[in-house]
Amino acid sequence: MPRVLLHPKSLATLAPGEWNDTLEPALFLRVRESGARTWVVRFGHGGSKVTLAPADDRKGAYDLQKARKEAEKKAHEIGAAGSRKFRHVVAEERAKARAEEDAARAEKKAPSFEAHAQRLVKKAEIRDSTRRGWDSILKASIVPALGKRKLADIKVSDIEHALDEIKGRSAWAADSAHKLLTWIFSQKATKKLRPVSPMLSIDREAYRVSAKKGGRRKVVISSDDLKAIWIAAGDAGTYGDAVKLAMLTLARRGEIFGAELSEFPRVELAPDGVKPKPGRMALWNIPAVRRKNGEPLQIPLCDAAFELVESLRAKAEARRSTYLFPGDSGALLPTSKAWARLMVNAGLTKREKRAKVAGAPRARKAWTPHPLRFHDLRRAGRSIMESELEIASSVAEAVVGHLAPALVRVYSPDGPGLPERKKAIDKWAAHLSDIVSPESGEAGKVLTGTFGKS
Repeated sequence: MPRVLLHPKSLATLAPGEWNDTLEPALFLRVRESGARTWVVRFGHGGSKVTLAPADDRKGAYDLQKARKEAEKKAHEIGAAGSRKFRHVVAEERAKARAEEDAARAEKKAPSFEAHAQRLVKKAEIRDSTRRGWDSILKASIVPALGKRKLADIKVSDIEHALDEIKGRSAWAADSAHKLLTWIFSQKATKKLRPVSPMLSIDREAYRVSAKKGGRRKVVISSDDLKAIWIAAGDAGTYGDAVKLAMLTLARRGEIFGAELSEFPRVELAPDGVKPKPGRMALWNIPAVRRKNGEPLQIPLCDAAFELVESLRAKAEARRSTYLFPGDSGALLPTSKAWARLMVNAGLTKREKRAKVAGAPRARKAWTPHPLRFHDLRRAGRSIMESELEIASSVAEAVVGHLAPALVRVYSPDGPGLPERKKAIDKWAAHLSDIVSPESGEAGKVLTGTFGKS
């Protein structure tokens, strides 16, 4: 191997081969046929050589001065540790450098918490209403505090600080945010980026809304409340018809407003042309994809519900819509403002709050501490069935479409039959008719019920 006095200006003119530096015997310049140049360190006379760094314009290249210093340093390491150990040290340094580069690239490509969470929620196999709720929680509560950070950078203290701020605004929002964060960090896609969930170190009870903390709602809807709602629904147009159907069938809000005409099979009518023919049962077949528990449900329709459905069917067909409650595009959306207006018209808000509620963008926020919800209509009917109408709990649960306990389903997988449920729903409809009839109070009067009292 030729020994030459390497000079910065002559490096590019050397022919292919290995050139030993006369000033630093351990340093070699390896020149390839392609013109690529690399600094090489030799350990031991005639021993093996280890690549030090590029000598051209590649990334991480050394100039001549730095190459001589590094070669001298390596030569001392060789003398102290021996050539075999030196090769091991060099290999470790290279592996460490590659690992750091890979980590840097992965960090650069890692998504933000906001992008990652939104992707998980979008791909999750959940109901559309649940997805909308999760998107709302992310946007309003979680993203402002954690959205721009990388998953690996989020600390337990960051999450606790964010939850504390949310709890300062709303205990319910903090409870929902904690549940959603726990779900996000438990997903497989998250565990690949963050193997250990930070939620394991956060006290769940600190953010849980429980009965002991006064979080469970204790609203009891009285007969006067039901009558006030029914009367107000009569002046609320299509939305009011949906409220009446919910009170007659005890179906969920999403099941009501998303109902399609195909879910209501036509039946032969009695001679009066209004009620189903004797011996024929009018049914509402709700498919599994539209139900919370993923199980299909048949709801027997009482005479009042059947008449309401038929009138709504005629209106929907006139608009050439496939939905029972057609909106401007698709199904009618159950907006909170419509419910707020109905509550005001029903007189179910405090008098000093009425003016504020009527014009507030978020009307429900200005109601009494335990605001009445659409779902409370279903809760009230289910409660009255068992407590006042002496309908068996198993039958009442079947009417509202709740799944029976696992052990009961083993021995009675189909639960109470349609005839038994039909008797229960007819009994409830008759009771509701007695409540809202003019004889039960001044005809046409909007009553102020016992709303908010437990």
